[in-house]
Formats: sequence, structure tokens, C-alpha cells
Amino acid sequence: MQRLILIIGLLALLAGCGGAQGGASEQTQTVDGLAITLIGQPEPATGKPQKWTVKLADSSGQPVKGADVYLDLIMTSMTMGQNKPLATDNGDGTYTAEGVYSMGGAWQVVVHAEVDGADRVATFEVSVAD
Repeated sequence: MQRLILIIGLLALLAGCGGAQGGASEQTQTVDGLAITLIGQPEPATGKPQKWTVKLADSSGQPVKGADVYLDLIMTSMTMGQNKPLATDNGDGTYTAEGVYSMGGAWQVVVHAEVDGADRVATFEVSVAD
């Protein structure tokens, strides 16, 4: 009986361990000294509204405010129409964009962040369910 209680306790503990923002997926790349973090939904699905948060930080880890940020959603297996959600500046080094994946499969979320006149680009791989 004690083993069962221990196992249930461990499973509950593991269930509580999630990623950023309630289990959201988080990926970071550094481009020319700018850390670009993309936070997306943990299980993106076709036709459902999606929300992405982009965090920008300089080489010392300080938030980068006032950038122009947009996403370019690209399906890797076929040519689709343009899907480029513009991100809203939240004023704290984070930027929020919303959009929809039109089909299931492999996608790239390409983040464009223009800071001080320079466009920095990071490409993130995302798998979208049907």
C-alpha cells in the first residue's frame, strides 16, 4: 500500500511539471546577440486560434523594447498563401501575435524582429495536428 501511495505521489508530482505558461512550448535562438524566444501553444492544431508570445533580450539578458516583430508561418511540405501575423508590442520586451494554421503537418514559424534598423530572423520548427 505504501508503494502505491508513493507511486501516486510521484505521478502527481510529474504531472505538475510543465513548460512555460502552463505547458506552452518554448524555443530560443540567439541571432547577432539578440535572444529570440518563441512561446507557442503546447499542441497546436489545424483551424484553431493560436497565440504566440515572442520575448526579445539583449546579450546581457535585458528585455528589448520597441522592436517591430512579425511572424511568417510556412508549411514545409507545400506552398501555401502568405500567413504573416503582426505582433503587438506589450511594452516589456514581449510581443504577442495571433493566427491560425490552415493544415496539419510540419511548419516553420519564422520570427522577424527589427531592432535598431536591423532585421534579425529566427526559424522555429512546429508540428501541427490535424
